[in-house]
Amino acid sequence: MNELELAAKVIEVVPYLSRSLNAAAREELGNTLTLQQLRVLAFLRRHPGSSLGDLARWRDVSMPTMSKMIQSLVASGYVNRETNAQNRRTLVLTLTPKGEEVYLAILTRLQKRLAAMLADIPPETRERIADSLEVLADAVADVGEVRQHLPLMTRHAPSQE
Repeated sequence: MNELELAAKVIEVVPYLSRSLNAAAREELGNTLTLQQLRVLAFLRRHPGSSLGDLARWRDVSMPTMSKMIQSLVASGYVNRETNAQNRRTLVLTLTPKGEEVYLAILTRLQKRLAAMLADIPPETRERIADSLEVLADAVADVGEVRQHLPLMTRHAPSQE
């Protein structure tokens, strides 16, 4: 397979995987958060101390739209909003411990769900997939996005359901 064929495969498969994960995430969120709010928590986890403008530019939404979302997350106790000490006209946004806890709990549930979907893949194939994902992530690492390494489970815990 040449580079163009691989690029076509990545363009085909990655958005499909993303949509599938988003659908599963929406189900895991229930009434806790919207998918957009979860993404904001993820961004703030990767970029603590971001401003409202940073978030609005990242999501490509207006400042009032992002302000409303942040207001909701602050009211829920997931985000802390403080005045920037260097520029009192801007806000500094960070996750609260509750926001971090909720975010990681949702990701853990999503990880368990995805693990169940992947259970029938033979272990040697799983290793190749994991290695290939790392190679792909390294290949696109210079586009400016910060990769989030998650502190999630690495082994199956006994089911308590």
